[in-house]
Amino acid sequence: MIIYIGIYYHNTWRSQDFLFLSQQHYDDISNFTSYSVYNQSLILNLDLTINDNLVEAIGIPWLACSYVSSLITNNAEFTTNFVHMFLWNNWDIKVGWAFFTAANVKRALKPLTYFFWKATGKRTGEEKEALRNNPLIDPYHKAMVDHEEAPDSWYFFAFAASFVCVMVCLYVLDSTLPWWGLIFVMIVLWLNMLLLDSSSIFQVFRRLLEAIASPGLRLVMTPTMLVGCSCLSKANMYFTIFIFNAVQQGQYLLRDLKLA
Repeated sequence: MIIYIGIYYHNTWRSQDFLFLSQQHYDDISNFTSYSVYNQSLILNLDLTINDNLVEAIGIPWLACSYVSSLITNNAEFTTNFVHMFLWNNWDIKVGWAFFTAANVKRALKPLTYFFWKATGKRTGEEKEALRNNPLIDPYHKAMVDHEEAPDSWYFFAFAASFVCVMVCLYVLDSTLPWWGLIFVMIVLWLNMLLLDSSSIFQVFRRLLEAIASPGLRLVMTPTMLVGCSCLSKANMYFTIFIFNAVQQGQYLLRDLKLA
């Protein structure tokens, strides 16, 4: 807040011509006494894509200093997580990634690994006993060993139904996001969930950082910038929607799976 106030009263980025706390877009005629919201419909084509010629003629929108600062600090926080973890928690990272071995990589490359209908979620008596005797297993998890896990087919059918619904919506709504763009979204989501959200040490440090200095770390910022620099920039809104909602749902699912 001190940074926001300093930027505002220094009138950096014409801060005093716009509202102090706002996510609105403003145009050039906005001033201290009359705030003028940027009319985004004036720069759109009939298919709701941005017309670059109209943007040059009308001008780019302005943002409030608090919103610009929040974008900068959110990206700085994202980078801070990795710098801090690799400098001070590198051993914890090694432990968290102990599963990433040559044997597991070879197993992942075998087609048999993806025969989801064969994974029923049931454990043999020997597997249950091995889990109970493993000192690294959480006591609560040991107590839940007798409960069978959900079959992999449940996750597959949920994924298949979601994929079909999204693909139909993309073309019915004329979203400008192509089918391969959706697959690109899924790859980004998979990497995000695998590298970040499934990492316990990252989640711990993230929550500590949010509690101390930030209302929330927005992991969606990096994928949004990624698509903004790609040929999918016209479909940024749909890309962001799928990234944000899927990341949130994935985090909730991971949390529930870890607890159960």
